[in-house]
Amino acid sequence: MFLKSIKNILCNKSRSMLTMVGICIGAMSVVIISTISATGTNEVNSQLINMGIDSVMVQVNKNVDDVVLSDEDIDEIKNISGVKDAMPLMSSITQSYLLNYTVDCVAWGIDKSADELISLKAKYGRLITNHDILSNSKVAVIDENIALQSYGRGNVVGKKVRIFLGGTFHEYEIVGVAESGITNLQSILSNIVPSFVYIPYSTMQMDTGRKNFDQIAVKLKPSEDNEQIISTVESHLNNIYNKENAISAYNLLQQKGQLESIMDMITIVLSSIAGISLVVSGLSVMTAMLASVSERRREIGIKKSIGAKNSDIYKEFISESLILSLTGSAVGIAFSILFLKLIAFFFRISIVFDWQIIMILIVSSAVVGIIFGAYPARKAAKMEPVKALH
Repeated sequence: MFLKSIKNILCNKSRSMLTMVGICIGAMSVVIISTISATGTNEVNSQLINMGIDSVMVQVNKNVDDVVLSDEDIDEIKNISGVKDAMPLMSSITQSYLLNYTVDCVAWGIDKSADELISLKAKYGRLITNHDILSNSKVAVIDENIALQSYGRGNVVGKKVRIFLGGTFHEYEIVGVAESGITNLQSILSNIVPSFVYIPYSTMQMDTGRKNFDQIAVKLKPSEDNEQIISTVESHLNNIYNKENAISAYNLLQQKGQLESIMDMITIVLSSIAGISLVVSGLSVMTAMLASVSERRREIGIKKSIGAKNSDIYKEFISESLILSLTGSAVGIAFSILFLKLIAFFFRISIVFDWQIIMILIVSSAVVGIIFGAYPARKAAKMEPVKALH
């Protein structure tokens, strides 16, 4: 049956080719859009993980003025069962000055545990150490983006950077250049995602004249009841200060999950919009099959006159429609994967294919072929032999 259908399709190569091109374009649209969405989702998720979004953040609520986070709070948090580590965090949106270049950045006050809580990695030099914290060292770790903007190279260890804190510029020695995992995201969203500078939190307290922390980053042990631990941290600190709802602990990983749900929904919506072109191309399948029925009236009449059943004629035309649709879809998927692989190779980016949507696309193509081929197949099957031969 399928071999005969393929032979019939090849009898009119030009029309069959044009019909499959329509299906091919629709399939390519779905694959390219879904892959771009999946790649973007994966990239954002990986960058958020590296920024520490898989941690729990503890902070004082905005409407509370008489409570500040301190070293004692960090010790209390570390003693709670299920907590792996805790680190003070200070932040300031500011400017850094390096080799006559001024760069807008976020200055982070961190301690020696930063590499575990926010996946901070030193590409050149080193990170902040416990000695830096205890001695209030005037040292800094900058991300590679700042180094590239100023010196045009990544390794600037030993150079000086001036950071605006507490109303004046302070000079720090660069002891490390960080590969924090956000560099790729910065290259895409350079106007949105800022550059980062890391200094010892004790030094930041000294230079800003502050004694408190903005937040405490908490790393939980794996395979623990996260929600219960978060609730325990929150209630324990509130009990210490004898206040209700003075301190909040929130799970950034849960917010990441909500972000993933939103981005997945966007992917589905965009892929569905692209899928409309696939449905529209189904009309070309119907047009091609109706033309085929008209051209093959005599053939249909002969087949029915020698004993072919209506179901045989119906299956023959449905299989032709199905082959046209699936072949066009397969070619479109293959071309789009090849195109995206070439883009990934030349631009050195990691491509993530949404294979679930690709499988749905294949099934949808088959459905489109059957639905839009049903009417021409029925018309051919219902044809009376005498009229067909006449």
